[in-house]
Amino acid sequence: MTLVADYPGMEAGAVAGLVRKRELSPVESVEAALAAIARLDDRLNAIPTIASDSALIAARDLEGRILRGEPVGPLAGVPVVIKDLV
Repeated sequence: MTLVADYPGMEAGAVAGLVRKRELSPVESVEAALAAIARLDDRLNAIPTIASDSALIAARDLEGRILRGEPVGPLAGVPVVIKDLV
């Protein structure tokens, strides 16, 4: 079994697969990503805006959709960081 603490180093497809198999919830995925940001960003200073609240709301909504058996996208449950250079 994959530990949530292992998530930040995993490939996106692997994370999405765990979410689809219900071995990792979207909320756990987002919480792990936020924990990694909190742990590393003081040194990296790479993420000026962190939308924790909206990410967790979206993760809870996605989790509900998965539990209801609704279709979700192939990368559902994979947190994404968009660098401000874009």
